[in-house]
Amino acid sequence: MRTLTLMVMATLLSLPALADDGRVYNRHDESITARQLADAVAAEKAVEKAGVPPESQAAAAIRINMGQSPDKADAPNDNAFTSEGELLTHKQAAKRFAAIEMMARAGIDPDSERAAQIRAAAQGKAETADGEPVNEQTVEEMAKEAAVQEAMIYTGTEAGSPNETLIRMGADSMMDKIKSWWD
Repeated sequence: MRTLTLMVMATLLSLPALADDGRVYNRHDESITARQLADAVAAEKAVEKAGVPPESQAAAAIRINMGQSPDKADAPNDNAFTSEGELLTHKQAAKRFAAIEMMARAGIDPDSERAAQIRAAAQGKAETADGEPVNEQTVEEMAKEAAVQEAMIYTGTEAGSPNETLIRMGADSMMDKIKSWWD
């Protein structure tokens, strides 16, 4: 019996830990989009501007008025987290949203080498988890997409809107300008 117990424990200990899935979550452990985070940030700015305590009924009313669910409006919801519950800055969340957006637009399989390159570039790494070097073009694309996602979070821009198009045009122009400095 002791041998069986040791074998089971050894097997359990050798299992890989649940890896972070690369998505962004709110305080309710729900996967969120860049737009949802932007809406939550805008709601908290409105609460702050109103000068009411963040946990008050008045703050909840402001959040509900700005589209948040009544059952989630009792406290600030503008933080972003990993699947493991680690707090992300809005910049880190934007990089995750950028990786998700790049893979979705290109129809990239999340388990592919290209996806691994995108995730590594989003984290600012020169190599993938498997030790493969990250393609320079992938780093450029990721930097541009991260800038776009961050701008969308801070401005509350809706995906597919004319404002997103303007943000993307600005990012393209800025990337071209930066690249010209090294040519």
